[in-house]
Amino acid sequence: MPFTGIAEPEQLGMLGQAVEEYCLIHGISDVQGRDDAAWLIMSAYTNGANSLDELWAALETEERRQA
Repeated sequence: MPFTGIAEPEQLGMLGQAVEEYCLIHGISDVQGRDDAAWLIMSAYTNGANSLDELWAALETEERRQA
């Protein structure tokens, strides 16, 4: 389902979990790094990644593109 600008509690939980896991995996602990990670995750989410698996796939694609 496309992002409407309004997130339900379960969507917010998933996005929060994604930020936590992404930061843990990448060793990100500073506020700016966490904000950047959240921006990447929200970007993937607003572009149609609606599950953790889809978010991880979108983030991996972005990391490969930037490499």
